[in-house]
Amino acid sequence: MVLPAGGWHTSTLVEDLDLSFRAQMKGWKCIFDEDLVVNAELPVQMNAAKRQQFRWAKGSIQVAKKLLIILLSQRKLPIDTKIQIFIQLTKHIINPLFLTQFLIFPILLMMNYQIYDTAWAPAIGIVAYLLLGPATYLIMIRKIWRENWRTKALQYLFMIFYASGISINNSVAIFDAIVGRRNEFLRTPKFGIMEKNQDWRNNKYVLPFTKTTLLEIFFSIYGCITIAISLLSGNPIFVPLIALQTIGFIYVAYLSIIQSNNNKNKTSLYLGLSTKYNMQKM
Repeated sequence: MVLPAGGWHTSTLVEDLDLSFRAQMKGWKCIFDEDLVVNAELPVQMNAAKRQQFRWAKGSIQVAKKLLIILLSQRKLPIDTKIQIFIQLTKHIINPLFLTQFLIFPILLMMNYQIYDTAWAPAIGIVAYLLLGPATYLIMIRKIWRENWRTKALQYLFMIFYASGISINNSVAIFDAIVGRRNEFLRTPKFGIMEKNQDWRNNKYVLPFTKTTLLEIFFSIYGCITIAISLLSGNPIFVPLIALQTIGFIYVAYLSIIQSNNNKNKTSLYLGLSTKYNMQKM
């Protein structure tokens, strides 16, 4: 499959994703086998997780620039497949859009801009936001995990914080991809975690925090200011949503610093994700 599809290309940071699309364009069919499991270790360090997400976010946009128009112009592909392709390759665009609205929101409040026409409109917006995202995930968690779904659902709360906080890292990656900035392939460190409480802080692969952490600190402060503006402008209904996002920035920034290689002797905090080295159904 590899050679007929054109071989491995180094033009993107996600050569496997690039190859899979080129293989399908050559007529190969992909099959998802739920019973096939592989060993997988999730990044135990926040800076490692950010490096991994950076590579995936930037790589997806690189593949989109390279293949999206070609894929969407394929007459033999059904419309539903094209929609899935478009979503898969451009989904990370939501990150800079999220940050843009986060930056604009307090400005609109200070300008007394009429964000909504009726008193109950914000409540409807928040409910719709919760139904479109978290509710769908909770349904899938219950379907997949069954007996342990409550524990996994609680961990999903940390995923919401993580998704908000990681949006800065991913936005930088998307900007790099759009302007065509080249980066070397930086691997995600693996620590061979076999036990939940296994100490990895003195491992030589522990990464330092990057300049992106400074942006996360900025957005953390900006979010706190936005909460104050919401209260002072008589719009307390927006506080929970803003607080959720702000906690995400604080969460990612704090772990990036405390888990860096400059803080090896401090007490480590684990991601709110499962970091145990186990068999994951892909």
